[in-house]
Parts: sequence; structure tokens; C-alpha cells
Amino acid sequence: MNKGFSLMELMLVLALISILAIITVPMILNALTSANEKAFLDTALTINKAAANYYAETAMDDSKPLPLIVTYEDSKVTYKDGSGNKLEGKLLDYKGKHPTSGSVYIETDGTITMAIFDNRASKCIEKEKTDKVPEVTKTSKENCYLKTVTTP
Repeated sequence: MNKGFSLMELMLVLALISILAIITVPMILNALTSANEKAFLDTALTINKAAANYYAETAMDDSKPLPLIVTYEDSKVTYKDGSGNKLEGKLLDYKGKHPTSGSVYIETDGTITMAIFDNRASKCIEKEKTDKVPEVTKTSKENCYLKTVTTP
């Protein structure tokens, strides 16, 4: 008697593996996409909270500038005052990954406006003056910028 598998048995096993792959790969990709989007939303909420904390600190320390413009470009952060002068140091205190691009604007009255984009999540998160929390939008990277705020 010959030992080993017949061609039909090998083809059946390959067919079963293919069917399992067809079913599971989209589920895994959807889970990764959802996780990246939720992580980015958590980052946006953290940045929003850090901006609110920054505004509260300005009430106790007049040396902190307002308005404050926080700009993200290639995951690097820069800070500018209302006149467009670049500021040194880490003014927003939060942990986590910086967005790929976008801006956060903290006004003198404490309102926070943001439009930030993350490449991993492929999403834009926006917050207007009247919004309580940032929201995920379907805005493209090219259109993810502060529209209602004129920044220097």
C-alpha cells in the first residue's frame, strides 16, 4: 500500500484553506481598521482635553499665550501664538502619537477648534467651536483643515 496523500486529498485541503482565508482575512482587516480609527479618536479626545487644560492654566499664568495654534505636519508638532510667532517647548501636555497633519486652535475665550488627520486610520477628525467633542468625518486629507478659523 502506498503511503502519502493523493492529489484529490491535497486539492481538498487547499480548497478548505482557501475558503477559510476568504472568510477570515476581511474580518481581520475590518478589525484592524476599526482599532486604528478608535485609537485615533482617543488621541483626538486626549488632544482636546489637553487644549482645555492649557486654557485653564492660562487663567492662572498670564505668561502663556492665547490664542494658540498647534500645527501637525508629518507627525511633528509646532506651536504659534496669535501673531504667528513660533513658540518653543511642549505646550499641550498629552501622551500618545501625534496626528499626521492638521491643526488645533485655542481661542482667547477657551473655545477649541480642530481638524486633524491620521494616515493609519485614514480619517479626519474635526471639531467646530460649538461642538462638545471631536467627531470622525469622511473628509479627505487634502480637505482636513481648519475652515472657520483664520490662522497666521
